[in-house]
Amino acid sequence: MNKIKLWLLLLTSGVILPLAACAATPVPEEMVSPTPAATSTAASLPLLPTLTATPTQQMPLLQDTPTPSVRGLCHGLGAEIEVRLDVPYAAAADLNPVAVGYIPLSVNTEREPYAVEGKGHISYDETKTWTDEEGKETAEVFLELDVRLDGKCVEDASGGGLDLVLDAVHQEEQGAAICAYPPGECEYSPVMGPHEQSFELEVPLVDGATVQREDWTSWTFTVHLHGG
Repeated sequence: MNKIKLWLLLLTSGVILPLAACAATPVPEEMVSPTPAATSTAASLPLLPTLTATPTQQMPLLQDTPTPSVRGLCHGLGAEIEVRLDVPYAAAADLNPVAVGYIPLSVNTEREPYAVEGKGHISYDETKTWTDEEGKETAEVFLELDVRLDGKCVEDASGGGLDLVLDAVHQEEQGAAICAYPPGECEYSPVMGPHEQSFELEVPLVDGATVQREDWTSWTFTVHLHGG
């Protein structure tokens, strides 16, 4: 019995001693170097400027700019129409057979179509006296005429023109009178009483342009431009 206890004691001691030898030998506290604490090693970055919010300036909306229109012939037009007409009976009396008048035109270019208007007066009174075998005679031919032109000034790629309506008013009688001396008796050729007449004209805006019409007599219209 004692042998068994001794054997157990030896066996137990043999196991414990090697385990004790394998146990870690404690290191003195002063020999242990403390692990340095982690410190920030990030490089210092330069400070960025502080951004201040500013209101965004709104750009004005682009709008279509109207293209300025090119001033045409009708703008600032300075013109007149020369009116020439054959006077009845003047040629028979060996007188100048043509009466002449000038109609100044004005143009309103505030809006299209550009309105045109003009008015004038044509006066003709020619007298001729002669003596023949029958005695002294006098011939007189006369004409008084008011003329008005109304219409429009038009422009296109080829130029410009005037579309007009002529209104002629005979304010006084016209005709011819032949008087013999003595005894002073006069013979009158057919005398035309006061009356009105009207017709249309289309005249190009070219200096010197001429248009002719035939009515109770021959008419000639000539454009004279004076510049803008």
